[in-house]
Amino acid sequence: MMRGTKVDTVGRNWLAEKKKPETDLDDKTLEGVAWYYDHVMEVSKGHPVFTRKGDCRVPMHSNGIRIGGEVDVIVPDVSYIGDMKTGGVYDYDLQVACYAVGAMDKFNTHEYTCELLFVDKQIITTRTFTRDQAQAAVDIVVLATTASVKKPSVCNYCSWCRHNKDNKCELCTGD
Repeated sequence: MMRGTKVDTVGRNWLAEKKKPETDLDDKTLEGVAWYYDHVMEVSKGHPVFTRKGDCRVPMHSNGIRIGGEVDVIVPDVSYIGDMKTGGVYDYDLQVACYAVGAMDKFNTHEYTCELLFVDKQIITTRTFTRDQAQAAVDIVVLATTASVKKPSVCNYCSWCRHNKDNKCELCTGD
């Protein structure tokens, strides 16, 4: 099992059972998961916390395209989504905008707070979206990727691209 998946499973189980699960995670990682647990419990303010995969699906639609999504934790009563991340801190704004649109559709609300909880660094990034803000962010990308004339462009994810050679994405730069 991949480390991120294992850490996610421990976090979900801890939140679901409200007790520290038996695990073979190292102490530092377990400390990060405990931090995650404490934060989510504080944010939930005693409201039900959902961690089961079926409860955490937040599919959304944009320009006729259906995009699936699944968060790690959702607390509908306080319009909150938490998504645990391991490793480095990266930009996931588009991902959480998609989650926000899906959650607002699912729970018929007009605002949602999405947090990325980076357990290895114990850093939280928080975005609160209105319906219009989240939908606009998603629509721009969906329209760009569904346009009849598509052209790759340089973005924050080029460094991860399999076409990246010496910090130059061959597709985006044409090199």
